[in-house]
Amino acid sequence: MSAHKDIQEKVYQELMEVVGKDGRARYDERDKIPYTFAVLMEAQRYASNAPLSGNRMYVSKLWFNIFALHIDLDNGFDSVAKMGSKNL
Repeated sequence: MSAHKDIQEKVYQELMEVVGKDGRARYDERDKIPYTFAVLMEAQRYASNAPLSGNRMYVSKLWFNIFALHIDLDNGFDSVAKMGSKNL
């Protein structure tokens, strides 16, 4: 909301009209602040902290920095090679 001052001002005005400067917003009053509730839902949809479908952006190339470990059971770790390298 800090990038959109007009939206921030509308939310502020709506909250001041319904809740007041010293009041506390209650969940059962959400019907009285539809614009604020819509802004919160849109912010949650746009920047969810727990996406269910993974990355939503198109990525042309995807690289993973993965290392393969060769394990010699008698001597422990023998070598480490980056996946995709010629040393594997």
